[in-house]
This record gives sequence, structure tokens and C-alpha cells, in this order.
Amino acid sequence: MLLYSNACAIYDSTFQIASNGEDINPGDIHDAWCQYGEYPAKANSIFLEDPTGEGVYFIHKNIVNTPTDITLPDLMYSYINYDQLEVIEKNVKIDSVRSKMSGYMEAIRHQNGVDWWLVDYTVSQDSGYMLKFLLDSDGIYLREQEEFVNQTSLHGPNCSSGGQACFSPDGTQYVKFCPQSGLDVFDFDRATCEFSNYRNIVVPQIPNDFFSGVAISPNGRYVYISNRTQLVQVDLTTEDPLDQIVFIDEYDNFIDPFPTNFANMQIGPDCRIYMTSTNGVRSLHVINNPDEKGVACNFVQRGLKLRDSNNPGSIPNHPVFRLDGDEVCDPTITSVFNIPIEVVHDLDIYPNPTSDEVTILIPDAITQGQLRIRSLTGDLLYQKAIYQNGEHRLQLADYENGLYLIEILSDSRVYLARVVKVD
Repeated sequence: MLLYSNACAIYDSTFQIASNGEDINPGDIHDAWCQYGEYPAKANSIFLEDPTGEGVYFIHKNIVNTPTDITLPDLMYSYINYDQLEVIEKNVKIDSVRSKMSGYMEAIRHQNGVDWWLVDYTVSQDSGYMLKFLLDSDGIYLREQEEFVNQTSLHGPNCSSGGQACFSPDGTQYVKFCPQSGLDVFDFDRATCEFSNYRNIVVPQIPNDFFSGVAISPNGRYVYISNRTQLVQVDLTTEDPLDQIVFIDEYDNFIDPFPTNFANMQIGPDCRIYMTSTNGVRSLHVINNPDEKGVACNFVQRGLKLRDSNNPGSIPNHPVFRLDGDEVCDPTITSVFNIPIEVVHDLDIYPNPTSDEVTILIPDAITQGQLRIRSLTGDLLYQKAIYQNGEHRLQLADYENGLYLIEILSDSRVYLARVVKVD
């Protein structure tokens, strides 16, 4: 890691503010929110390497409150040079003519492997437009403004900030989702920034809701769509309505310390897809095998435990880096900064529901660890050391009726099951 930002300041790899990296996005919103460590906007900033190789552009949008509306008038950049990791240009306006939407800004490498395309949206009284910016050795500038084919997805009251967009890992497709207008799918040409072969897929399993997320599997076949409470998978290789959309899972009402529901998604370098919640919670949901159809994708709620609470919009807005023959991700990655990625695995238990005793099938990979019972609010109710795999019986007769979490922690592996206690 070289740099990161919360859109309030730019930080270096030592978690300190980079030289001259303070006061990003200045104004009333900055003053009101950044004292708490965050800027209230998601997918509104992104780091892109300067095509000259001399530094990094941090591209960001500010927020302005007016008496009648909340607007994002300015697309700006701040520039960090590689030599001293110093911010040498800050809050430089790229485009102040058009008010931008929130939540859909994405970038991808040009076909030449050096420059970048940046895609964003604006809405005026007469229509909504896609904005195509080019970042090359001369800087960043608006290349084209194109009227967007699905106007509902731009004018809907829940579409700005409520949806998400992304490019496929191989750079050949682009998707945009707003719950009011469905899934917009395009083929994409990295040489010209041309969007073609448009199709709209209605997703009735995802009702109209303010928060939704979207991500594409590493193989480019499946699109995952979420709202607060549901996750579905869309197969782009078929138009059969009975086979195209598959329900994956529903939020289980767990609280940690706030509802751990569903929000935005991002594919990771380890080929998993990670999902935030709409609240500050201590975990991320994980789609462990996103290239697999249906529930075989192995979606695990709260599959990655965090050391502290994260912000709903804190999931990184990374561009696609690995293109042109490179593997789009590496499933062998098991740690970040020498910290193991503790992905949660399913745990087999029976009977479920149960009125008294439950049998836990401890996986063969476990030779010792901790067995725990937690409430839905995360309270630790029971803990015991285990020293062998196989069957283990647990007595729940004295517990009140309800849903409980059974956890096994062993080395860097976490196993989880939910059990219902009844009379």
C-alpha cells in the first residue's frame, strides 16, 4: 500500500497524513463530517497512476448543501509525487459546470495500457448524461458527454448514492444498477470508451430500496446485486428468465453492534467479492467462490472479521488493474500486510432447529481451537477449548428460544453456523 484516503485527507503507508495531504474537499461538509474521520459520499473518489509515471492523481468530488438540495458540483484532483509522497497540487477543479451524481464514478485503463478512462454522470433539467473523462500525459479532461440510454436510472430519487456501477475484471463489460430501473449492461471498448450492445435486466427479487450494490465475478459471467436485505446472482450468458436470476441469500438480522445488512461490493485481489453494510459494523460479507453458479458461490455473511468498525462507504473504489493477459485476481492470496485473511467457512450442525442438544461436525482441518456460542447481538454466551475433530455435542436446553451463532476459531480459520433453539 502506498496511499489511501477518506476523502478528508490523504494518508501514507504509515497511517499518517501525507505531506500537505490535509483539507481535501474543503467546505462546510468537510468541517462537519471530517472531524469524525469520514466524508459522507461513496464511490466518489479514486486513485489513478499518472501516465507519465511521476506520481498519482487522487480524483474526488465535493458535496455542497444548498437551501433546496445537496449537490456535487466539482470534480477535482489532488496530485501526489512519487519522490517525496507529497501532495503538490490540491483540490484542483476538473469540471465545475455540471453537478455530478453520487456513487457511480468508475475508472479503467485505456487500451494503450498507460492512460485512463474515468466515467461519471450528470443530470440536468432536460436529460441525464454519461461523462467520459480521459487521463493522459497532458492531464485529465472531459472527452465526451453522451446522453444516457436509461434516463430512469439517473432521474430516480434513490439512484444517486443508492446504486453502484463497475467494469468487469477483463475490461470488456460495464454494469450499472439502480433498484428503480434495473440492471444496465454494456459491452465496452477500452480504445474508444464506447458503450455498446445495451440491455436492461429487470431484477424483481430486489425491491426498490435506497442502498444497493453490484459486482462482477472474475470470469465475467455473473453479476451480483444486493440491497439492504437480499443478494441475487444474474447470469449474463443466458436470457432464460427461469435460469438467469438466482436468489443467493437474505440478511439474517444479526447486529454487530448495528444491523449487518447488505450494501456495496468490490472484488478483491484474492478473487473473492467483499460487501459492506449500511452501518458501521465489525465485519464484511464475503462471496468466496463468485465464479460458481447459484449458492455454490459460497456467500458467507460476516465472512471477514474486522478489527474495528468500518464505514458503509469505506470499501475501496479500485479501478481494474490486471488486464491484457494477466490473471484478473489471485486466489492464493491469504494475507495482507502479513495479517491472515480470516475468511469464515460453513459449519455443519444437526438437528436444526433443536429443543435441547445439537451435534457439531468439527472439520478435519481442526486439531485444536475455541468453540463459542454468541447471541445475535454478538454477546459471548459460551466458550470451550476443543482438541480434536469429529462430532461434538452441545447442550442448548437451558437457552431461551431464538437464533444463536455457533463459532469455531482455529488458527486463521473461522467456522460459523446458525442454530434455532425451540421448545
